Amino acid sequence: MARRISISNKLLLWSLLLVTIFFVTSGWLILRVSENTAAAEDLVARNHEIGVAARQMAERLESVQENIRRFTLLGAEEAVDYVVEDIDRFGEILRDTLDEHPEMNEEWAPLTEEFSITIDQEGPPDKALEPNPTIRKWLGVLNTTLERNRSEMQRRLRELERSGRTAMLTGIWGLVACFILGTGGSLFLAWRLNRSLREIRRGIREVRTGGLRTPVRVATRDELAELGSAFNRMGVRLRAEERMRAEFVSMLSHEIRTPLTTIRESLNMIREGVFGEINERQAKFIDISQQQAGNLSDLLEKLMTVSRLESGRLTISPEPTDGSALLEEVAESLLPAASQAGIELETSVTAPRHPVRADAGRIRQVLTNLGDNAVKFSPSGSRVVLTLTPSNGGAEFAVQDHGPGIPEEEQDLVFDKYYRSEGVREQKNGAGLGLAICRKIVEAHGSTLHLQCPEGEGCRFSFVLPPAINEQE
Repeated sequence: MARRISISNKLLLWSLLLVTIFFVTSGWLILRVSENTAAAEDLVARNHEIGVAARQMAERLESVQENIRRFTLLGAEEAVDYVVEDIDRFGEILRDTLDEHPEMNEEWAPLTEEFSITIDQEGPPDKALEPNPTIRKWLGVLNTTLERNRSEMQRRLRELERSGRTAMLTGIWGLVACFILGTGGSLFLAWRLNRSLREIRRGIREVRTGGLRTPVRVATRDELAELGSAFNRMGVRLRAEERMRAEFVSMLSHEIRTPLTTIRESLNMIREGVFGEINERQAKFIDISQQQAGNLSDLLEKLMTVSRLESGRLTISPEPTDGSALLEEVAESLLPAASQAGIELETSVTAPRHPVRADAGRIRQVLTNLGDNAVKFSPSGSRVVLTLTPSNGGAEFAVQDHGPGIPEEEQDLVFDKYYRSEGVREQKNGAGLGLAICRKIVEAHGSTLHLQCPEGEGCRFSFVLPPAINEQE
């Protein structure tokens, strides 16, 4: 069995990977920068110092040569002192440089050998203009050093430039790699987590709307996989319990229907005086009993409808139906309850008088239930409007009330079986089955039951039915 890696461990490992890549790249950049810095320091400490010393010594030798010419041609006695001073200074610079850079001993060996410089006024003038052989030899050594040093500095500067460019590109590519890996990996982890969460949310929606139809599939090996497995086990138990409850409700409904029918028929016979005359007080209590028996019969019918819906035994028989006539019929059946509650009931038909394709009995059940709810929850003196309008070739049925409305957080719950908000439970009777049945019937017609509750404007339930197909076309 594959080992499970928790979500927190996945995120930790991924973070450590990104941090490792970042620090490796940063460390490599720091190393290259340190190497370039050391190379630059060495370049300054060696090549630059040697170049400066060589130029200073060459300047001293040129000064010596110039003073020799002055003494030879002009007889300037102070020129001899300058020659001695320049030679001494030349020797100091040479010794200091060799002490700092002993690697130059071999190259500058000719500068450290014994030498002689002759100053003579008796020679011909053109002879005095010729450079001293020793000076010429030393200048040649120093010029060679300066040329080599200049070439080496240029070469090392080019190497430093290439190294710096390489380090910069490597750093850029390292940052790009961190960004790509970080973004791509994070998106991949987010996609994997969201895919699992979408599956779980799908399962939750299916449980809310009637049961888990297909198992939740979570491909990861983490807490979400455990949650998905637990959710699937819960779905199996819920389906089993729902099936048992549906069977129990179906059995109980059938068992209650026969005695309930007998009770209603007996009450009707007593009310009609079959067993003798009854007084006014007895008639009043019989009417109450008949009303409660009717309510019980309605509840029983709803329970049986829900049982058939859950077992898949609810069938519809769509056929061409006159929508306007159906709407008027429902409005007429609602009129007594509306009048008793002091509510004005209106109908508005603007759809063309073309038939729609529907199971008339089931759609009548939907409209009646929606109308009953609208009357029940509307305040006295308000209006309830039943409308039929054209929509995409078919017709839209709608029931609009001006009651208190439904809070936004409960609008998705009112279609669940047995759901009733606390305020409704305390004020109105009911089992919370009507809207669930209406939604199932509308969905069986291939439509959707919509709810709109603008704040302060009541509720509007609507659905669209397709046009009837002319069989002769």
